[in-house]
Amino acid sequence: MATDRGRSAMDPPTGIGRTAIFMAYVRLLESRRPDRLFDDSLAEAFTDAVGFGDTAAAASPSEPAREEGTQTAWLETIDQLAIRTRFFDDYLLDAVLGGIRQVVIVAAGLDTRAYRLPWPERVRLFELDLPEVLDFKEKALAGRNAIPSCDRTAVPVDLTADWPATLAATDFAPATPTAWLAEGIFPYLSEAENDALLDGIGRLSPPGSRLAAEHLASHMLHSSSARWARDGLASLGLTWKSAVDDPEAWMGHHGWHSRSHLGSDPQSGYGRRLPSESADAPRGWLIRAWRD
Repeated sequence: MATDRGRSAMDPPTGIGRTAIFMAYVRLLESRRPDRLFDDSLAEAFTDAVGFGDTAAAASPSEPAREEGTQTAWLETIDQLAIRTRFFDDYLLDAVLGGIRQVVIVAAGLDTRAYRLPWPERVRLFELDLPEVLDFKEKALAGRNAIPSCDRTAVPVDLTADWPATLAATDFAPATPTAWLAEGIFPYLSEAENDALLDGIGRLSPPGSRLAAEHLASHMLHSSSARWARDGLASLGLTWKSAVDDPEAWMGHHGWHSRSHLGSDPQSGYGRRLPSESADAPRGWLIRAWRD
């Protein structure tokens, strides 16, 4: 297979890693908008690496889905994912402006915040993900002149195993307040796996630490309006395994104060017009949490 630019395409990550390719495509689309919420000049490195045409085809709804009228929901999904990205950008920048200098991105995928955000001096950023995903990322960025604007460390881990021990073997400082980001991971883990993941984060989070995350609202697991999204995941061999209806209670159970709102809330849409009552639009929680 060849890319649109004539280079040989790389094999993309498998399993949940394929969602990282999709998110890179979303960031590429957003970065091309005149009213973009962020600019990710490296997103194209990943879509090019797997063949842009193939990525675009895989990312959009199938013809049957379009016939069922879900094209509007698809466009709303793209907007909501762009809002989610900007929401977490703002969270991280607010954390470091507040004095935090240690950041951990859980299930980092093809996240490029280490490169594209204006980090202050002495920020250490750790990216956790499967070895296969991080290896693909490094290869795709090779030759792109990609220079992190912080002290970046990639940590290959399985988030369902003893990842805290692997992180502790780096220069991560467990006694230092940390800003954690868990984006795009909770829906793909079971409730028990999510609780274990939060327990691990909690053990490494002294007072002053922060956490931001997103999770599905539970109706997304079974509603007919979200069937097109579930079918799309199934075509990749993936499924949503969990959701939550009271994220603040969930966070409280793990020792965090938190605030949450639906990602489709127009008040947090950065000026994007999102019809919050649309039955077809996906619904997910955006969560900010902290420890005193």
